[in-house]
Amino acid sequence: MSIVSTEIAPKKYDSIQLMRGIAAVSVIFQHINMVNNGAFGVDLFFLISGFIMMYITEKDTKFFLQKRIIRIAPLYWSALLLISMLIMLAPNIFRTLEFRLEYLIKSMLFIPYYFTGPLEEVNSLLPVGWTLIYEMFFYFVFFVSMKISHKYRHLISTIFLSILVVIGFVSHSENVFVRFYCIPLILEFSLGMWIYKFLTHTYMTKIKIADKRFVILLWMFASLIWIGLFAEKYILFLHGIDRFIRFGIPSFIFFIIVFKATENNKVPRFFVVLGGVSYSLYITHLFVVQGFSRLIYNIDDFSLIGVAFIICVVVPTTIGVAWVSWFIFENKFTSWLRIKLKV
Repeated sequence: MSIVSTEIAPKKYDSIQLMRGIAAVSVIFQHINMVNNGAFGVDLFFLISGFIMMYITEKDTKFFLQKRIIRIAPLYWSALLLISMLIMLAPNIFRTLEFRLEYLIKSMLFIPYYFTGPLEEVNSLLPVGWTLIYEMFFYFVFFVSMKISHKYRHLISTIFLSILVVIGFVSHSENVFVRFYCIPLILEFSLGMWIYKFLTHTYMTKIKIADKRFVILLWMFASLIWIGLFAEKYILFLHGIDRFIRFGIPSFIFFIIVFKATENNKVPRFFVVLGGVSYSLYITHLFVVQGFSRLIYNIDDFSLIGVAFIICVVVPTTIGVAWVSWFIFENKFTSWLRIKLKV
């Protein structure tokens, strides 16, 4: 996953689009208070991001950083400006957010500005923006690693990210940058890079799963992992375990299973399209979910009507808004910008 990249050969890696869609929808449910599960979608995104960066730089590394910035920034910056305007116009509807020019500037520059408690509180002004700060940091590390050695870019990136994690373990620093970047979560990008090497440059490429019964078994196993990840907060002994272990490792297994299960099978068009709009879905879903919850119908507390409302109205509307966002920003504006900037 990348949260933000769609540069995938659709016939070869429809499985990636499928997983991006699964990850985005999971995060939507995380932000519907009635459900409040699905945070692992971010971890799956990070794995996909590592995979895709390896894939798209296999033969072409030209304008790498420029393409990444053009891919992320327009929609993200637009969302930041929108939420800033909403906070200033209607501050009472926001429970924890406040507008400061410093926050907006740091957010637009992908700089974390606050840390206390849960990871999600290290933020950009947009509540999901902390993940994009990680994405941009990973892109920079990956870019430098490519400059050192294209062949070993995954290894160099992994070594650097591992050093950061070690620094975090031994320093116990309260510095926001140490506490943000020097945690095991960042190694999920490395897992994604190594998945790419494992699935595309080893004997695994020769293993083709043709038996439909075995494919069904794989999907059953993947479904159990997905359900287990959703039920994680109810499994008490997991609560003290680092996120990398709780979400990263199961997502790693889920990724490989889904990739092999779909390798020789057609992925339904809906899921390919859902994966294609997953970045827009990720950025815009909070506006839709919170808009419904605060202005139309309260979906914070469990009720049968609320469940029906989520399934029949909230989720379809969220996907519809994401498609419009994708069409405007990702399909039209980004393409125009790349042509103008010649990247």
